[in-house]
Amino acid sequence: MNCVFEAAQRALDMNDVPDDLLPLVILSEAACGVGLESDTLGVAGWH
Repeated sequence: MNCVFEAAQRALDMNDVPDDLLPLVILSEAACGVGLESDTLGVAGWH
């Protein structure tokens, strides 16, 4: 859950993100944060 909070903070720090895209940016930031901590770093999900 901590990664979602951090992702939201990073998304809110971005200046030009339209309000309607904010949820998608938060999800994207959270996915990137989790991916960096993952044991499968660099492995595509479709392999």
